[in-house]
Amino acid sequence: MVVRASDESEPDDIFGGEALCPPERFGIVEPGVCRSNVPLAENFTFVRMLQLKAVLLLSPEIPTRVVSTFFEENKVMVRHLGLKSWRADVSWKPMSEEMVKEGLEFVLDVRNHPLMICDTTGIHLVGTLIGCLRRLQDWNLNSIVNEYRSFAWSKTRYSNEQFFELFDIDLIKFPEHMPSWFVEERRINAEEQEEFELLRSQNALGHDGERLGGVDMPDYIRYYYSRGVLLNTTVHKRRERAKGVPPAGPS
Repeated sequence: MVVRASDESEPDDIFGGEALCPPERFGIVEPGVCRSNVPLAENFTFVRMLQLKAVLLLSPEIPTRVVSTFFEENKVMVRHLGLKSWRADVSWKPMSEEMVKEGLEFVLDVRNHPLMICDTTGIHLVGTLIGCLRRLQDWNLNSIVNEYRSFAWSKTRYSNEQFFELFDIDLIKFPEHMPSWFVEERRINAEEQEEFELLRSQNALGHDGERLGGVDMPDYIRYYYSRGVLLNTTVHKRRERAKGVPPAGPS
């Protein structure tokens, strides 16, 4: 998508009539945090508009002189984590746990915002790191995978999905200065968990998360708290058939 700045909207025309061309894999993660492939020269006007304070670069490749000069001229701090933490491909993991830990702690420090998370393609390393961030935000795994695949498309890698599913979020040490959106999400999740534990301690819940006494929880809450509920009805039917339960026919 290319957007041309309008001469009528800005009297001084701060873009100089240049086209605003976002990087191909650009996306908003949260307020103050965006993701992208390493920008090209045609993306510079758009990236300048973001007024970035920092860039987290995950790929091991060194940026071109043009890109490095652009960041220097715009006083953007580049944290080249990929150059520091890259390891040879000796396992199925797309990146090391230490790299993810350091990257997430950098992202969650609001003093680095606004920031952009980059790798060469904007797909695999960025997608894996964002997947681990969503785990910290208590996102449902299906939602995390869907977000990853919306950027990866046909280039989806199962190893990336497996990595952020199994990543130990307890490794992360939260910085002192965290963004408000993250703090608020953690507060809400803690309140929901506390409510659930209270209901369970009062024996007010059935085995599948339903309130006893005929009052049901909303489906999304029952799924969120119950490890026995399956979103995939096909898998559920297969398990029923394996137990010898005949499929439900038309009434």
